[in-house]
Amino acid sequence: MITGDTLPKKEVAQTTVVYEEAVCDLGVFAVNESREAVFTLKNTGRQPLLVADVTTSCGCATPRYDKKPVKPGDSMEIRVAMNIKEEGYFEKSISVYCNISEAPVQFKIKGAVVNKESQ
Repeated sequence: MITGDTLPKKEVAQTTVVYEEAVCDLGVFAVNESREAVFTLKNTGRQPLLVADVTTSCGCATPRYDKKPVKPGDSMEIRVAMNIKEEGYFEKSISVYCNISEAPVQFKIKGAVVNKESQ
């Protein structure tokens, strides 16, 4: 039977998360030195936490995270390696797209990069 109706889209069950720090200050480090920021999300809801994507505001930030669902009560880490090639203060944004009503979760990474050879 053809009715012209489309199948309803499957809704992803929503959950809730908490995190301690929304801003990570990496301090002062040298040009081309790599530093890593770590953000922890804890699933406080009743459904698995599903992270669809993690985006950054620049190519100098490389996120890594486990793509498996996070069970209720469990936590996950999002690690962001920073490799900045220019001197100066920086503040970069990290967006975590997941199945929570207030997605994306926004994190910030800040610090200062110096040229140690010129000091």
